[in-house]
Amino acid sequence: MAVAVRADPASAFLFRVELRGIIEGFFRECSGLESTIQVIEDAQVGRGQMAKLPGRIQYANIVLRWGLTSTTTLYEWHLRALQGRVERVNGAVMQVGMDGRTPIARWNFSNGWPTKYTGPSFNSSGNDISVEALEIAHEGLERVL
Repeated sequence: MAVAVRADPASAFLFRVELRGIIEGFFRECSGLESTIQVIEDAQVGRGQMAKLPGRIQYANIVLRWGLTSTTTLYEWHLRALQGRVERVNGAVMQVGMDGRTPIARWNFSNGWPTKYTGPSFNSSGNDISVEALEIAHEGLERVL
């Protein structure tokens, strides 16, 4: 009798982001790993029903959030885009194992560029860390692992 192999779900806090083939640091949060195919409804003449056809493919923007440090690499990438020098890069978001290195899953995105930067919000009555965010528009997303 064959014994089933148990596959535990991965921990959402263990991930890395790679831009231009370089690990860009550690992030607090990453969202937007989404793709959608629009649905086009087409009336079927004489059949009394609607056919549902695939339409345009859309990809959500990837949003990265990280604790404020003295590193300004991602902000400078956005600043160059604001100045009219949009640099498109390929990158990836990688889910890693408990060792922090072994890839469990990988989502590659293509032709990404920074569309929005958000600086930290300040509140003297709180004790949260300062968080920056960068939104990356891109033209394709593929899970390869």
